[in-house]
Amino acid sequence: MWIDRGEPLSACASYPTAQHQRAVREEEVVFAARPEVEAVLLTCSCARGMATADSWLDVAILVPPEMLAVRRAKLGRDLYQAYCE
Repeated sequence: MWIDRGEPLSACASYPTAQHQRAVREEEVVFAARPEVEAVLLTCSCARGMATADSWLDVAILVPPEMLAVRRAKLGRDLYQAYCE
């Protein structure tokens, strides 16, 4: 199930427990505040409508590819500074 900034996750699927529903609402707040997040992909059992009370809330967070490269480069610099200088 693909969810972009136009439609909240909480409105797009049914969740097996109130705890799942609360977690989705909290994720919406967190990711909505991050401009680099382009979309959130709801996956696995919740997306298929097969979730149970024991199911994980599986999501994939989509960001621009260039952001990943910048973060990877920063991590490399940070590790170099921490262990090589």
